[in-house]
Amino acid sequence: MTDDAGKRLFGLSPRCARWVLGVSLAVNFLMLGLAGGAALKMGDHGSRGGRYSFTSQIVEAAGPDRRDAVRAILDTGRREDWREAMRGRWEDMATLIAAKPFEAAALGAALDASDARRAASRRQRNDATVEALALLTDEERAALSGGLRENLKQWAKRH
Repeated sequence: MTDDAGKRLFGLSPRCARWVLGVSLAVNFLMLGLAGGAALKMGDHGSRGGRYSFTSQIVEAAGPDRRDAVRAILDTGRREDWREAMRGRWEDMATLIAAKPFEAAALGAALDASDARRAASRRQRNDATVEALALLTDEERAALSGGLRENLKQWAKRH
């Protein structure tokens, strides 16, 4: 045997260097698999990605002369202070849950009020959607419906 057997690679013993090389190869293969899997999955959804925005599709379906009006109607149905309201709701819940003595009726009332706010928000968004769809022509609504049906077919294939 020669003197090369006892030499160190980057300060590591030959045995340790083999372990580091093996772990490095495993990590590289893992990264390659993750990148390949992500590339294959993204290819399924086309250029839109996996998310279908019905609101965006309504705006795009409208003719150029009505697009701004449709967008304005749909924007009125948005929740401007959604994050603030959600944070306040959870802070109230935390306070009610930790209250001594615990008041189940107060917590129930807070949950009911939260449900009522969400229902009112949904009604507002639904009303805005119906109003925006009323501005579209029959042909535009038919094209929008066809796109929605196609999206449902794609969704069924993925799930």
